[in-house]
Amino acid sequence: MRSKGAAVLATAALFFSATPIASAHEESALHALSVIDAVTPQVPGLSFRVIQITQPVLFARNHTGRTLTVFGEKGEPFLRLRDGRVETNLHSSLTYTSRDPMGPHGAAPTDLNPAGKPDWSLLSRRDSWSWFDPRIRFAGSDQHTWEVRAKLGNQDVAITGSFESLTGHGHFATQLEPPRDVSNLEIRLLDGLVPAVYVRNDTRKTLRVSGRHGEPFLEIGPRGVFANLRSPDYYLGGNQTVRNVPRSADPEARPQWERLSEVPIWSWLEFRARLPAQAHQRSTLGSERKVILTWITPMVLGEERLPLKGSVVWNPPRRQSSEGERSSTTTVWLSAIGGVLIVVGAALLARRRRLSAG
Repeated sequence: MRSKGAAVLATAALFFSATPIASAHEESALHALSVIDAVTPQVPGLSFRVIQITQPVLFARNHTGRTLTVFGEKGEPFLRLRDGRVETNLHSSLTYTSRDPMGPHGAAPTDLNPAGKPDWSLLSRRDSWSWFDPRIRFAGSDQHTWEVRAKLGNQDVAITGSFESLTGHGHFATQLEPPRDVSNLEIRLLDGLVPAVYVRNDTRKTLRVSGRHGEPFLEIGPRGVFANLRSPDYYLGGNQTVRNVPRSADPEARPQWERLSEVPIWSWLEFRARLPAQAHQRSTLGSERKVILTWITPMVLGEERLPLKGSVVWNPPRRQSSEGERSSTTTVWLSAIGGVLIVVGAALLARRRRLSAG
């Protein structure tokens, strides 16, 4: 069992560290969106999300200090998150099938004993994990709801959800309040699970961006882009990848600057604009359009304050929608980081071509 498990876990770790590609399984394309209606009870530090890729992905994070155990389809322990470790039971079939968006087509060993003693194996050293759970996958018009059971310590937890038609489904929209118009300064918002901010500063002034703790985070100006290595946001911002924040990151410490680029173009994931997991529970959102979250990214251009303000709006499901509305509301954002890198790379390439041509 261990040798089989080792191969499976290596594959799972590789799969979930990579960006899934939606076009890889066209035959399993989404027919309805899986959404979370409620997590009962709601516990501070425990959160769940559904992320729409080729098939829905269930995401769990545990900051409670207690052990979270997620149960499989036969009631067996499947996944365990505790003390910054993610472990999976090698006797649960979900260990083998939940890494594949095709789900039921994944191969599981034939000698599993889900009723026996769990055989736990380490998947990752982190406090969160995501997996393709077949229970939250839309299987036909007769399926209306879904449920995943778990325990937090000795406390029962139920994650319940349903399916929304792609025609006029409820969705969130991240909006940017237009900043004051400044010549040669471009600021855009890239929507996603974690929205990203794109800045191109061709003014002769430096744009200074503060982190979430009020510390210096970025400087974008005539000398290029500099990041404060003491800012936790530098490691989470997706400049190349989202990384764990090291112990050396201290927003109270004296800034330690490092040049990231010679040109004044940069993008970063803006976690101030990210919705908390509780906001994704449909039972709490209501049937009216409303603002769920407002956020501000402090910026200073030269000596002038230029705060970036935005909001996240809940748009409830519509009974009917046109083809144009449908296409605009069913976009699946696979990777905000990928969007950041594509935009930055294209902008840098264009600028270098202009410089070489001049």
